[in-house]
Amino acid sequence: MFKSKTNMKLFPIYKMFSWDLLFYYSISFLFLTQVKNFSAGEVVSADSFYIFFKMFVQFICIILIDKLGKKNCLIAGNILVALSVYIIIIANSFSHILISFFVMALGYSFKELCESSLLYNSIPTCEKKRNIFARIDAKGSSLWYIADGLTSIIAGFSYVINPFLPMYFCIGCSIISAIICFNFDDDNNVSDSNSNLDTDNEYSIIGIKEYIKDIRYSFKFIFKSRRLRALLIFSVLFYSILNISSTLRSSLLVDLNVPAQYFGIIAAIYQTIASISSRKQEWFHNHFRNKMLAFFSMSMCLLFISAGIVGLIGNSSSIFIILILYSIHYICKGPYHTLMDKYLNSFSTKEISSKIFSARSLLISIFSTIILQIASFILDHFSTSSSLIILGLTFFVAFILVLQYMKTRVGLKPEEYKKSDIEYVKVK
Repeated sequence: MFKSKTNMKLFPIYKMFSWDLLFYYSISFLFLTQVKNFSAGEVVSADSFYIFFKMFVQFICIILIDKLGKKNCLIAGNILVALSVYIIIIANSFSHILISFFVMALGYSFKELCESSLLYNSIPTCEKKRNIFARIDAKGSSLWYIADGLTSIIAGFSYVINPFLPMYFCIGCSIISAIICFNFDDDNNVSDSNSNLDTDNEYSIIGIKEYIKDIRYSFKFIFKSRRLRALLIFSVLFYSILNISSTLRSSLLVDLNVPAQYFGIIAAIYQTIASISSRKQEWFHNHFRNKMLAFFSMSMCLLFISAGIVGLIGNSSSIFIILILYSIHYICKGPYHTLMDKYLNSFSTKEISSKIFSARSLLISIFSTIILQIASFILDHFSTSSSLIILGLTFFVAFILVLQYMKTRVGLKPEEYKKSDIEYVKVK
């Protein structure tokens, strides 16, 4: 119990440093193009390879997590992320950037598969376990948004002094994250009263072939469950619109001649909005209930279409209106990740939770790669404003279909679900 409380206490601090790269994103494009002399096309290509790499490291990550434990893999993940940033610093060819992104993909795959399930399994079983998880996770998200806002401003100023400074600051945050992980208790080392074997011994007995078979059955359950299938479809679609939204925002602001020095300040303001929004995740859940995911998705589609129309008009007030409209992105983004993790963890057990997040990561990698290529094609043939409208309308139709599909599969009372939707039976 004491060790579980330690995990719960440390997790928000850990997430503040580790959820995503601090100091990095506000200056990464400038660093790669101005300091390392890569073209904008090479930067976009490298981003595509990062998603591609993540798609192929999932399987080995699941094996290592179950064999080595979440704590050890979290430590390794954060060290790998730090190493990937260092490789970018010393890179002098495009192949070095690809190596860096492969290492980063491996590190973040470990982190994404372990973080939520480690926290959830650390919370004692009780009626309000899901709410406790959401509050702790949301606190960590909120702290990260504040940290990201502050570090974005610092990164901009320090980049002017020395472009390598923010990159080393970024490495420092990943090292701090790894140090915090040493203080976590690994839930994989705790015996499960419902099991005859602990996790560490089980796979050494059944062997690697049986373990691969076990993973196959786990994924079979995940995709057989109508509830999980619906949530995963929505999750990959919403991740894609969030992913392309940030890129289109930067492109639109460049088209409207917003000075580069304001980008860090704009990012800091948006992250503050996301921080406040993430702390209100319980309010969003209680207020919208089963319509919350519909609210988020329709709001993002409205943002795309409206920002595109305003961009086409292009008058003196366009920049201000677009900046206001884009606050929708961060209002939705703040609570979304915590609430989606909460929904995916519902009805799950310790042995299946990491595989659920692996399935999501795998599908996101595939889907986002396709979306990125489609969006790139559209941007090559249309202006940013027109692209926003086209993509907004496309996403609108897609979300309408997905939400209709979810209506009879998600948000039901426990007794309304089929057993195959919520009960995992381990098949030997």
